[in-house]
Amino acid sequence: MRSYFPNCDERTEPIPALVAGIVEEISLHELFPLEPKREAGIYLHGSARAEVEPKFINGRMQNRICVTAKEMKDLQEVYEGIRVGSIRRPDKSYEGEQDGMSRKELEAQLKEARESVEELGREYDRFRSLLEKADDRITELSSLEGEGLWVFLRRKLFGR
Repeated sequence: MRSYFPNCDERTEPIPALVAGIVEEISLHELFPLEPKREAGIYLHGSARAEVEPKFINGRMQNRICVTAKEMKDLQEVYEGIRVGSIRRPDKSYEGEQDGMSRKELEAQLKEARESVEELGREYDRFRSLLEKADDRITELSSLEGEGLWVFLRRKLFGR
């Protein structure tokens, strides 16, 4: 298979006429920063196939993207879509498949857990308020009826 490897600056240019008749595939290999986060995996778009994965290169972690395509337009669209974030999920993710949960599923589960904790906090505050009102009522009733039963209840409920 004869491949054409454009430089990053040339990915918007057509394949040079000199080699256009013999090129069967266009390939692009590039490094880009880990942030903003891009999910590792295989992205498919038109005739293009892009693979994104983090790699330790030149003393630092970076994302490596390898794109192959039959059409320059497809190569450009998948490359730019991944870089700008308009293509968000790979068709085959390298993240989460082994344990069955994708990053998106984990983030949704974390959000749900945080919301549950917040709701429990509100419930705790409501319950605490009710207990304080009950304690006030017991104090009020104990002054009217004699202390035996009310002191017993207070000790059992509040440890006082």
